[in-house]
Amino acid sequence: MSLSGVACEALKGMAAGTQVRLTLPGLMAIQAKVIWNDCNIVGCEFSTMLNPAGLQNMLTRFPA
Repeated sequence: MSLSGVACEALKGMAAGTQVRLTLPGLMAIQAKVIWNDCNIVGCEFSTMLNPAGLQNMLTRFPA
């Protein structure tokens, strides 16, 4: 996870270019676009970058 995107599991592989809405803990749904896929793992680019403080808070609360 970064300010500009995230890699995550998907229920099924999604084609690059697919528009999605991601729900992240503590945030409203975020618009994103699938940039790459590898079976059930997808890389998504957020349409609007996250706030650095918000990202740090989320990573602190939900460590990988």
